[in-house]
Formats: sequence, structure tokens, C-alpha cells
Amino acid sequence: MDGQVEQCRILKQVAAELLACKKRGASDEETHVVLMKGLVSLTQIKAANRTLCEETERVRESTAEAKAQFDAAELSLQNLLYEKGHYLKEIRACQSFRSKYTDEDIGLMHEEEFLTSATEQFKVKIDDPHVRMLQRLDHEKHERGEALKKVEALRTRRDALAASVAAKRAFLTALEEQFVAIRSTAEPVRAKLGIPLMRRPPGQARCAELLPLPLYVAYVQLAATQEAFDLPADVSITGSLAEAEALAGASGDGSAAEAEGMEVDEEGEDAELDAELEPGEHRPAKRPRSAGTARDQAHPLIVTAKVGAESAGSSRPVTLRLRYVPRLKLVTADCADSADSARLACLFDGDDGLTVPTEAAHLAADGQLSWETTRSDRPYRWAQDLAGLDSLPPLDALGSAADGAALQVERLPQLRRKANAQAVLERLSALRG
Repeated sequence: MDGQVEQCRILKQVAAELLACKKRGASDEETHVVLMKGLVSLTQIKAANRTLCEETERVRESTAEAKAQFDAAELSLQNLLYEKGHYLKEIRACQSFRSKYTDEDIGLMHEEEFLTSATEQFKVKIDDPHVRMLQRLDHEKHERGEALKKVEALRTRRDALAASVAAKRAFLTALEEQFVAIRSTAEPVRAKLGIPLMRRPPGQARCAELLPLPLYVAYVQLAATQEAFDLPADVSITGSLAEAEALAGASGDGSAAEAEGMEVDEEGEDAELDAELEPGEHRPAKRPRSAGTARDQAHPLIVTAKVGAESAGSSRPVTLRLRYVPRLKLVTADCADSADSARLACLFDGDDGLTVPTEAAHLAADGQLSWETTRSDRPYRWAQDLAGLDSLPPLDALGSAADGAALQVERLPQLRRKANAQAVLERLSALRG
């Protein structure tokens, strides 16, 4: 810029010299020299002007390029600010979010339990709290997936068992229809031979299904003997059906009845006994609840045999009651009348019911050989035989015998009357005198 100003000043001087030359009438050579000097200066001014224009265009282009870069940076900045605002909004929404289910409802495993039970693949870089929480969630997802697989396997097994049960139920239904056909076919033969019809009161079938095996065996033997020999007796099942169903439902397969005793519904039992007593017959005194413990609690159902119920000249029947004690695996017997209960000790010689009759019961009773005398029901050996229980005596009782021969002679009456339901009913009938 300073060079151009200088050239303009020189050009002004040349113009002034040309005017002076013209006024004084200078020669052509002098005028030509001054004119050439002015032309050189004018040429330099044009060159400087061209350079200035080129520089201006270059600056304009660089300015436009810089402006484009600035606009791109400004746009990128606005995008970043928008994304920042969106993320901050999402963060605030997540931080202020209140789930419908709390952590306790979700049931996420505690951190201490996670650290002790999780495998190594879930313990990578767990120093960071955020990463540790993500690993806990992944571990919880994995564990629940495994649990879901187990549930599906159990459901498949349940469906298979349900199908098997349905098939067996269909088989039993068809079998029952065959039994009905056989019974219809045999009815003329039964009527011609004069065999009495076997009838059971309503509800006895369901009660029989819920009986423990020993009581069921005793019930079947007594009922079959009464019907086969036409004895004056009425065999039935009493007790609390609701408690028996609850006990069977809790055990699933009935095994709990063998493992645990259950108190008898005394009010239901007393009501049924009152209904069975004849006019003028008194109900025996109720056994104190404190006399029994969890060890010797009986099953809710009772097998009852009322001997002499159908005899015309009988003054009063004898009501025999058989109970089952699951813990001791013993069958106890008593009568509805306390006097008859006392006479049960004389039903068979040498069997007063005051001695625990089996080795299993001896061990379950903590080595006690004697039965409580305050209880009306006693574990008679004939009751165990009637229920099909193995009546091997305790080892202590075996050791008290004088010798082996004496022991065998002593047990001969017991072997003769084993599982003899007819003898039991006949001797009970003799107690009515």
C-alpha cells in the first residue's frame, strides 16, 4: 500500500514537470524523458493494483472457507448441545423414575450372596459399582433362566404323570364296569344260595380309602368274618373324616400318617359314639388330653365293631374300637364302655395289653416295655395279629424267658390265635353276658 502511494506521488510530480516543460517550451527529448518516467510509474501502479485485487480475492476465498468451517462447527455444537439436553432429560427421568415393583419385590440377590455364589464370568471388573450392578442383573437373569428350565421340566413331568393317572383312572373305571357286570351275573347265584348281600353304610368306602394299612386289614378281616359266618356284629369306621382327608392331603401319598400322629376330633367321635349307644348305655369317661403325647397320638379314623347289635335278646352290645398309633406302629383296642374295656384284658390268656408287644414299638417308646395304665386303649397282641402287624416281641422280653423251649411253649397259644378274627368276635360276643 505504501508503494502505491509513493508511485502516485511520483506520477503527480511527472504531471507537474510535463506542465512546466510545456510552459517553458522544453525540447522534445526532455519532454519524452519525463513522459517515459510517468508511464513507468503508471505501469507500476497498475501492477500494484492487480496484486491488490488478487490478494483481495484470495482473502475473500479464505474468508469464505473459514466461514464454512465456522458454520459447520456451529452446527455440530448445536447438535451436541441438543444431544446433551436430551441425555440430561433422560438421566433426570431415570433418576426420578419410581418403579411399580421395588427391589424387594423383584427379589434381586443380595450383593454378599452374589459375591459368594456367582461364577467367575460374573465377577469381571466388578470394582466399578455400575459394572457390578450390571453383573448382578446378568447373574440374576441367568439364574432365573435356569430356574425356568427346571419349572418347564417339572411341568412336563407333571403332565406325563397326569396322563398316566388319567390312563390308570380310565382303566379302573373300565374295571369297575366289569365288576358291575360280574356282580349282575352272579346275583342269581347269590340269591339261589341264600348268601346275604354285602352292604356298607354310605361314606364307608371313602373312609376305608383313608384308613392306615393296619386298620384297613383289621377292618377287612372283621367285616369279612362277620359276613362269612353271619355273626351278630356291625363293623364300621368312625372318627373325623375331615381330619383324615387333611392328613392324607398333607402327606400326598399317605407317608405322613406313618411319620406323624394327629389328634382325633374328639367332638366328632363323641357325637358318633352317642349315636351308636343303646338306650340306657352310658358313654365311658373321656381320656384326659394330657395322657397322650405326640408320640402316642392316634389316627383320626377308628374301626368300630359293635358285637351283638343284631341279636334279639341282647341286653346291650359290646362296642370294640381299634385305633392306630403311627409313631409306635401299634394298634390299640378298647371298648365304648369302661367296664368292657377292663374285661378286654381277659379276652385271651396272658395278653393284658400292658406290655409293648413289638420290638419296633419298644425302640420308638425309648425302651419302655410297659403301657400306661391310665389309658383305656391298650396294644393287645391279638389286636396286632388282627391288623396284620408282625408281633415279634422286644429283646428284653425274650431275655426274660427261662430258656428257648419254655419260650416256644409260651408262644403256642399266641400262634394259634394269630389273625383269627372269628375268635375275637366270638369272645367279644361272650362278654355281653
